[in-house]
Amino acid sequence: MTQMMEAEEIVLYELKDGVATVTLNRPQQFNAMSEEVLAALQTTLDTIAADDAIRVVVLAAKGRAFVLVMI
Repeated sequence: MTQMMEAEEIVLYELKDGVATVTLNRPQQFNAMSEEVLAALQTTLDTIAADDAIRVVVLAAKGRAFVLVMI
């Protein structure tokens, strides 16, 4: 089963066979984290956390770059 969900199109979410793929979708901004992106990402992760069938989460990004800074 494949399920697609978009959280404001900033974060794309696909579920297939227990694997959730979360894709940052702001290639023009090099997928940099902003309050808007973090909120969309949190919404998606909350959805994933509520699903006991998900065993793996893959974090990916569209475009050439992926910026993830943890403070």
